[in-house]
Amino acid sequence: MSRSKDTYGNYGIDDATSAYQTTMTETNSHGSVASNRDSSCRLYNIYNTLFRHDYNVHNADKEQLYHVHNSTWTPKKPDLSIHAGTTTQGPVLAACKFLHFSRHCKVAIGNPETPNSVDWEDLLSLSHLHARYRFQMSLHSEHGVERRSFIWKSTHSVGVEDSKPSMWSWRNYKLVDEATDGLVAVFTSNVWSQKKSGKLEIYADYGREFDLMCDEARPACSNCVKRRTQCEYDSSGSFLWADGRSQSRTGSNKSASEGPQEQESLHDTAISFGILGKLGGHGTATQYSLTGLNLCDLELMMQWCNETYRSFSRNEQTDRIWRACVPDEALSYPFLMHGILAISALHIARTRADHRCDYVSIAVAHQDQALTLFRKQLHDINPSNAKAMFAFASIVAVYAFGYPHPPDAKDPWDYIDDLLQVLILSRGVHQVLSTASSSIKDSDFGPIVRFDEYEVNLPDDILFALGKLQDANKSIGETDSTHDTSVYEDTIGKWADMTGAVYSGLTSIAVACRWAIRLQPRYVDCLRERKPLALVILAYYCAILHRLRHNWCLDEWGPRVSKALWLVIDERWRPLIYWPMRDIFGQAFEPNLT
Repeated sequence: MSRSKDTYGNYGIDDATSAYQTTMTETNSHGSVASNRDSSCRLYNIYNTLFRHDYNVHNADKEQLYHVHNSTWTPKKPDLSIHAGTTTQGPVLAACKFLHFSRHCKVAIGNPETPNSVDWEDLLSLSHLHARYRFQMSLHSEHGVERRSFIWKSTHSVGVEDSKPSMWSWRNYKLVDEATDGLVAVFTSNVWSQKKSGKLEIYADYGREFDLMCDEARPACSNCVKRRTQCEYDSSGSFLWADGRSQSRTGSNKSASEGPQEQESLHDTAISFGILGKLGGHGTATQYSLTGLNLCDLELMMQWCNETYRSFSRNEQTDRIWRACVPDEALSYPFLMHGILAISALHIARTRADHRCDYVSIAVAHQDQALTLFRKQLHDINPSNAKAMFAFASIVAVYAFGYPHPPDAKDPWDYIDDLLQVLILSRGVHQVLSTASSSIKDSDFGPIVRFDEYEVNLPDDILFALGKLQDANKSIGETDSTHDTSVYEDTIGKWADMTGAVYSGLTSIAVACRWAIRLQPRYVDCLRERKPLALVILAYYCAILHRLRHNWCLDEWGPRVSKALWLVIDERWRPLIYWPMRDIFGQAFEPNLT
């Protein structure tokens, strides 16, 4: 998950990445330099805590060695701290601090609260897609102290214990020596586990001492950052030629054919721009410094404003709200800003083949951060935050549909369970949407909670299939007192309403999400219990998802889940799903589909 000290900076640095870096720095703090992979290899298991907030580090024997505490929102505290033992009560061995408005962070050995006992090292992001991180450290060897550089590189070819890392994971890294390109360590993410974050395998031991002096590779050296003073190496000023006095009238390399008047004009222009460099120069420039643009986040916001907002909009009225008003609201609510960037990254990942895994990873990082902030306001939905809460809850529902799932599951129930998880999550946002709707219906967000009226005129083949479905529900209810007749009747009715909306011309993702959000909890329970009629109705829902497949996040749901349903539903129930199967696969659909 990604947690940043600053609202709009440092989206990219991942807590886990920093934790692994800090853990490695600590665990490599004893012994001599060793390059033998077999003799010096050590394995560490990284586990998430409840709600994926902190981390626990275990050795190969599953004995917990460290507890990594996430205190991103605690002022004047390290964002991550590694404690010896199992809780935060253990002594602090290492720490990590995110830099404001930056993709970089600092890693240190020791307790930052102990004066003059900590040296900080820079962990620098070398890619706006967060595929490479670089750090330096001082190593003790038989030749004395040597300064070495290492790079974490994203990988899909090298895994822990010679395993093959998942192509769906964005947090698989290998650590190499920058000078020799020799492999030093590997981290492999456990992408499908909610409990385990991954494994770290270290192939070398390095000395503990860390030495960080004025590092001129940074615009402001690290010691000056610690002292909160202006650094003499600061290069974040105005234009290169802002000071007109530094330009020589006789030092021009331009051709004489350009003439003295053109040279004079260029010089005067340089002096004019020099005025800009002087504006605000009376001691105010040091109050706010920029370390660079987060181009990745800018790209994601452009994606939202140009494309992704359309996924939520139904008409011209809602176009304006989702494209302009929602981002404006996000300026005051960081969880919504992270949500916008998350769904935009996911949209790119699903519609572009290049760097797909990278964009999925960025989406996950933003969404994790958004959920962390969102949960804090769940119990206090009020008129002031209702717009942001409603917009984010809507984003969560679409995100659930859009998140990619493994395409090659061997068990058909895996596909069905994937859609079930989406329905459960959609039901989870129902309370947020209903609570927030009452506060925003008369605001400028009002059009997004008001659906236009439409006539439910269904084709004869759908009415015929629907009649058989309703008859089956009533028939079972007459013979089985435990059958949830009213629940199924309500679910079928909402399906008919949704289908009518689609046939009337409403084809946005909102139509599919609305059915999922409005489901009764008992129907979701019936799906969990794998009740036959519940599964039959789910096949009908797949037919509507297939009709909405032009939406980027719904493209594969219909065929994939309906085929799985055909395989698991008992033959006695299969005639009830002939219509959705033929609607998806065509009239030539063969009942013996395998």
